[in-house]
Amino acid sequence: MVYTNIYNEQLVKMLEKPNDFQFVDVRTQGEYDYMRIPGFDICIDYYRFYYNHNMITHLDRDLPVIIMCNSGVRSIDAARIFYEEGFKEIYNLTAGIQGWDGIKI
Repeated sequence: MVYTNIYNEQLVKMLEKPNDFQFVDVRTQGEYDYMRIPGFDICIDYYRFYYNHNMITHLDRDLPVIIMCNSGVRSIDAARIFYEEGFKEIYNLTAGIQGWDGIKI
């Protein structure tokens, strides 16, 4: 499998170890500025990233990456691109930020 789906409870545990993961939000900058999950400090606009994979050259391919978007659709496509670009351990936040409502960290 290219990526592993995770849920909020798993993400909360991962966010407790910020040095062990790369947290990537693939929504647009406007979406990111409006609302974000604390810890997701990397914003890569999926619509630009889809055509320009060089946007992730600064990320560590050996460090696990957690990808999220609004509802979990763009992050699935992004996860496939991350895999094609050589990332070894990729996680997708299943319901995206829409499913994050009410979760406290």
